[in-house]
Amino acid sequence: IILLNMDTKINDITEYYEKYFSNKTYTNLFNLFHGSIDKLHNLIHGKPVEIVEDKDYDIYIYVGLYYETIKEYELAEKYYSMTFSRETTGINCLADMYKNMNKLDIAKNYYLTAISSGCVIAMYKLAKLYSDEGNYNLAKKYYLMAGSACALNNLADIYYNEQNIELAEKYYLMS
Repeated sequence: IILLNMDTKINDITEYYEKYFSNKTYTNLFNLFHGSIDKLHNLIHGKPVEIVEDKDYDIYIYVGLYYETIKEYELAEKYYSMTFSRETTGINCLADMYKNMNKLDIAKNYYLTAISSGCVIAMYKLAKLYSDEGNYNLAKKYYLMAGSACALNNLADIYYNEQNIELAEKYYLMS
């Protein structure tokens, strides 16, 4: 168990998350995650929070998202990184953050790290990044690895744009 106490920027964090607490859609989304909304609520009100390492890693994601939103990227990276040993969400968040900052090489490395753990979302996002860059060979590779309907549809789009109608049709039908 790790004790976490946020005494800096509590008012900013409180305002940021309370606007989402009042939105039923976000409240329902937060409730999906191991009941951590109560812990997040306590955290943003400056109360110590017990983080149970086996199930509460999403708290770190929420705090990281807050810091990313206010452009405090070092703190965002710190909290995202706290999840690395258990799951790939934090790795994907870091990759997305660096992609949004246009630091694409760093983003690619984080996506590849998540992919090495079998993360399908990272496969899709890396394929999309390569596609946006015009690197269609690598985009095809990662869309195919991802294998989701959306990924296969995007793969079909690439083949269609290359005038490879046979492969485009194949992947459209698979999607």
